[in-house]
Amino acid sequence: MPAENEKPPEGATGQSSTEAAADGADGGQDELTLAKRRQAGADKARDAAIAERDDLARQLAEARATKPAAKDEKGDAVDVEAVKRELRAEFEAELANKTKAQEAKFLDAQFPEARKRFPEVTDPVKLTELETVFGENPTPVGNNSQRKTENKSIDDMSIAELRASLDTQLPGVLGRS
Repeated sequence: MPAENEKPPEGATGQSSTEAAADGADGGQDELTLAKRRQAGADKARDAAIAERDDLARQLAEARATKPAAKDEKGDAVDVEAVKRELRAEFEAELANKTKAQEAKFLDAQFPEARKRFPEVTDPVKLTELETVFGENPTPVGNNSQRKTENKSIDDMSIAELRASLDTQLPGVLGRS
């Protein structure tokens, strides 16, 4: 046992093992009682919340029963589902018009000549065929676009160009190989 002025080590209470065992049994009983009290408090809170929910549901049902139906300008009852259907139809029509406008803009950019002559055609395959018939077809100039298609006339060639031309056309004519 520690001296009177010394503090006992942490966790030590200065009790004998039999006293500690007796307190442990009572401590377990205290924990059980505490848990039962907590559960009883939770049950009361749950019951109060359920009662409040039921009361509010009853008040809402009464308010809905006494509230008059929505009325339009003439005083007739409004069919909410009919209004929803009407709004959906308007939205779908507007969306279809915007989609058609976007597609037309795309086709105008891709097939300008065919769309000028036949604006009602929207099939890309037909527009491709019409574009080949009516569109501008640039004539290809060969594989190398920087190569001149016409040869220079002999009168316009310098002596060095003339020799180079003869060497490529008829090698060995000028005595060079």
